[in-house]
Amino acid sequence: MKRIIACGVFLAIALIFVAPQPAYALTGFGGTVITSFVSGVACAGYGPITIKPKGASPAGPYATTPFTMYHKNYIIRPDVQIVGVYIPFVLPGVCWTTTPIPVPVPVFYIISFGTSS
Repeated sequence: MKRIIACGVFLAIALIFVAPQPAYALTGFGGTVITSFVSGVACAGYGPITIKPKGASPAGPYATTPFTMYHKNYIIRPDVQIVGVYIPFVLPGVCWTTTPIPVPVPVFYIISFGTSS
């Protein structure tokens, strides 16, 4: 009986790693940064960032959160190449308007792996 339970636990763990990725899985993106700042919008990390994408990723808006900033020693600015991963649906809560009553600005959360000029 212990062997059957152990095999069941092993199979359950194996299925977690082998099963298809869920809808909230991270998706790769990359491209040339067009804007890294929008007047009237403030973000907790870098953002909102728009890019000229290479591949099928959307143009943006993207933003890093304090929890998803992978490297802190690079600068996201226009005309640099950026590469990373993003959650493939927009979420509010990282960027807000700077109006007297702040309104959340939905962005794609990203983990940027770096930039190059």
